[in-house]
Amino acid sequence: MPRIKSGPVELVLEENFVGRVQITRGGVLDIRSAGKQSARSVREERQRRPGSALGPVMVFVCHGSADEPVAAAFVELMRAALPLDAKSIRCTSVSGYKLPAGTNVDARLRAEVFSSGAFVALLSPRSIQSVYVMFELGARWGAERYLAPVLIGGLPARRVEAPLRALHTVRGDAESDVLQLVGELADHLGLGVEAPDVYLKALRAFTTAARRSRR
Repeated sequence: MPRIKSGPVELVLEENFVGRVQITRGGVLDIRSAGKQSARSVREERQRRPGSALGPVMVFVCHGSADEPVAAAFVELMRAALPLDAKSIRCTSVSGYKLPAGTNVDARLRAEVFSSGAFVALLSPRSIQSVYVMFELGARWGAERYLAPVLIGGLPARRVEAPLRALHTVRGDAESDVLQLVGELADHLGLGVEAPDVYLKALRAFTTAARRSRR
């Protein structure tokens, strides 16, 4: 994914998907316009193609491509703790959870970012410099739907800029934080959750990966 310098950035990922984000050295400063535009464009997409199926994505894992090992560990945690199959999770850099062949990438991601039941953002010093990660975050924030920011790679909470700063962040390297997140995701999605000892190995694998990704 491309890295970006400080200052305003405007992208056109597809027709009707235009947004402006203000980037600081610490990450995103203002993603409101990106989010509002994205949410509106999803509704327009559905109006143009009312019969299209967007897929039953329940958990969307937003991450930078450089953090693929951490994203893969998080997906394994979700599978171990919650009754989710592969089609219920979107994680674009992890095999088995990528977009189907032939998919219009921008349109499908735009729709799933908006419509997924839960949106988990794995935020690292590298991912907050990604234009696409920032636009996915902006789209979800603008939609005013469930968004869980998870700090990995040693990213401190103070590096998360407004408006995301108002959201409580989860430390990906802290077992207690991740355990609480699993329970919250289960409650939000209306799913049962396994006993902690069933997924403890997967949980520790994720927290270890989140810690190691700072290297």
